Amino acid sequence: VWDSQRSAISINGSATLPTNGNIVRYNLVYQRPQTTNGANGILIADLGNQPLSDTEVYGNVVNNFNEIGIFVYGAQNNGTEVYNNTAYNCHRAYCLMDMASCSATVKNNIGVTNLDGWHPVFSLDNTSTSNKIVDYNLWLKTGTDDAVVQNEYTTYSDLPSWRSATGFDANSILADPRFVNAGAGNFELSAGSPAIDEGAVVGLTEDFMGTPIPQGTAPDMGAYEY
Repeated sequence: VWDSQRSAISINGSATLPTNGNIVRYNLVYQRPQTTNGANGILIADLGNQPLSDTEVYGNVVNNFNEIGIFVYGAQNNGTEVYNNTAYNCHRAYCLMDMASCSATVKNNIGVTNLDGWHPVFSLDNTSTSNKIVDYNLWLKTGTDDAVVQNEYTTYSDLPSWRSATGFDANSILADPRFVNAGAGNFELSAGSPAIDEGAVVGLTEDFMGTPIPQGTAPDMGAYEY
């Protein structure tokens, strides 16, 4: 899905019908160039009194969105699982969670941006840390702005401070993932990438290209298994 003017992929709840068990997987979602509209890559949201639950978002590649790469939203949005996605240069965040105390798990993802200004790679907004698991991710923020991760209006440039404040990302890393050629849209991992064999077992059996997981001693982070 490319060059969308709003959210490229959107899963929303319903006030009258059950909305559960949806899966968003193995999509390439990008813009060329970034639109000035409020476009998100993947949006998982209850819009008002429209609950949804148990959405899986895994193995996706999201690139160059003006707003948020993966946006998980809503106070009636439970059980969202965000696994092994790769997001690059999304304007506001790789993943933004705005979901009160609802439950979610975010593991094995790679989020990278070189955009300056308020562009944290991972962000919490109106969201408590309870009922959330965020771990085994690789985050990278380059440029003059050091806001790598954010909780409400507090930003963090290092993982120890973030871990102390939230309890998240105990096994995550801040590092260059060593993509093959990010400028050309190739987000496969090069030899020696710190993401190789550093993920957690989350039940996935193949990557974005259909390569079996794992290839080494453990799953890799991101959408591509080296």
